[in-house]
Amino acid sequence: MNGSYSCTQVLRHIHIGLLCTQAQARDRPTMLEVVSFLSNEIAYLPPPKQPGFCVIGVREEQHNSYSINDSTNSLTSVQLSTKMIFTFSKRVVLCFITTFTCFVRLTKPSNLREDTLLQGHHLAATNRLISPSALYTLRFFQLDDVSEVSTKFYLGISANKYYYYVWLANRDNPIHDDPGVLTIDEYGNLKIVSSTTTMVLYSVEAERNRSVRATLLDTGNFVLHELNSDGSVKRVLWQSFDHPTDTMLPGMKLGYDKLSGHKWSLTARRSYKTLWSGSFSLSLDPKTNQLVSRWRGAIIWSSGELRNGSFSNLKSSSLNKENLNFTFFSNESVTYFEFASVSGYLVMDPLGRINASGVSYTCVGSEIVPGCTMPQPPKCREDGDLYLPSWNTFGAMSRKGYIFDERENMTISDCWMKCLKNCSCEAYTFAYKDATGCEIWSRDTSYFVESNSGVGRPIFFFLSETKAKRKKRRIWIAGAAVGVLLLIGKLANGREIAIKRLSKSSGQGLEEFRNEAMLIVKLQHTNLAWQLWNEGEALKLVDSMLNGSSCPQIQVIRCIHVGLLCTQDQAKDRPTMLEVISFLSNENTQLPPPKQPALYTIKSVKEAEQNKSCSINETTMSMTSGR
Repeated sequence: MNGSYSCTQVLRHIHIGLLCTQAQARDRPTMLEVVSFLSNEIAYLPPPKQPGFCVIGVREEQHNSYSINDSTNSLTSVQLSTKMIFTFSKRVVLCFITTFTCFVRLTKPSNLREDTLLQGHHLAATNRLISPSALYTLRFFQLDDVSEVSTKFYLGISANKYYYYVWLANRDNPIHDDPGVLTIDEYGNLKIVSSTTTMVLYSVEAERNRSVRATLLDTGNFVLHELNSDGSVKRVLWQSFDHPTDTMLPGMKLGYDKLSGHKWSLTARRSYKTLWSGSFSLSLDPKTNQLVSRWRGAIIWSSGELRNGSFSNLKSSSLNKENLNFTFFSNESVTYFEFASVSGYLVMDPLGRINASGVSYTCVGSEIVPGCTMPQPPKCREDGDLYLPSWNTFGAMSRKGYIFDERENMTISDCWMKCLKNCSCEAYTFAYKDATGCEIWSRDTSYFVESNSGVGRPIFFFLSETKAKRKKRRIWIAGAAVGVLLLIGKLANGREIAIKRLSKSSGQGLEEFRNEAMLIVKLQHTNLAWQLWNEGEALKLVDSMLNGSSCPQIQVIRCIHVGLLCTQDQAKDRPTMLEVISFLSNENTQLPPPKQPALYTIKSVKEAEQNKSCSINETTMSMTSGR
């Protein structure tokens, strides 16, 4: 089999064979796992354990002797049995390996070489091209996104060492439902064809027969070659390196072709959950011949001059000639940067960061590199608001915010900038499940409820907003459904109290305030919310000044119901704050029956009222009752 299989494949088959002959049945892979191991060259293989036919020793040795041609040889039964078993085990493993080798040969598509797509043939979703040293793989794949109504298929090249897609053929034009095939037609056109669409990667100048083939190289470059009549390479017709996405591999260019106008640049993804083109790019600026990072076209960072393989604005970082040795080339036809590396590649990530060798460099964050030209924040913001959201947490806002048009293709960074420039904006986050889009909230229009159950979204606040919140904490009660807002205060002895602050336009007078205070005092009787509910008289808790038109009875009953659910004796029975919001905002949500409150006592109302005192001084009112 010399020449027909690589050393890597042979070793992998031996590895799989040893896994299948392990002594313990529970350690052996299933047939589905074996098929996965054979069809996916980058699937992890666990180290094999001792085979089932291995002999580790015997207790007794019985000598047998025999004579052949007047010579006497003596072998122990241990030696005989060990040799026989070893030979048998060896044959079983070799037989197993041979069987799977035949299986692989029979199941591999006959129209494909491992690294080459031939003219007239196709690469289907079940096939793949693998570079000669198994460093890169070209294949169709789909995103694991349950939020999508239809399945999206992409053609991409993955780096097998990192399992990261370093190039995408159709990032902004995914194939829906049908994965399609990659093919080279009789004229030499390279294209992706599905039942609903055709995407041409390379088109010949004139329809004439020519001999071509496409090969995946160990550099990660997928190249379409035109061939001479003897099968040798005549010229390069097209290559993936001329169409980078968000990753720069050694040998790729960042620059432009002066004759054709073609540009080589990196464009970040829109989010970590999608492959769409985003807002940040990395390219060569023809005015300065420097690398520049752009945010929706505006330059936010420049590299500085290139000296001795590294840029002046990156000298203090590890993104220098130790890992990435840049070179600059320019003539009458082209101008570009490229780099050589022994440690990886360069990626422009969705947040606009330049990632290389495991280190990130950004103008939007705490580790700012020289060369940044970010805009200044408005006077209503603090300097710390310019860099990253200084505080975020997981949960939900009580009301929907303003959602920007989906056609604006906004990233979370775009959303941050929209909120930053709007002085009334208090919080923001992405609008869609793929972490794209933008939703913002103005100050005092909504409130945040934290979640520890994994339900909700990350909500981002600015440093200036969180400082304001430290000065004035807010608490919302069931009455929030009708607009009641209380502030938390603290007495000299450290006891927290609820404070109601009236606005200048409030029409509430002294008498109304007394009635409200009396109602609150009555509500402190721990039996009353509960007894009236059980007697079907819960509406007696409502102030007489609230008539049916301004306060619908069904809403009042629902608020009382929610309040009782929140004060149940057992914590496990009480709803979470997210559930409370759902109960109050969705009248169709069915509420479970409340159980006994945590402070329920059997003391009668009459007994409680015997120990009661009042003090009215035109300002405050206090009453005590048994609790």
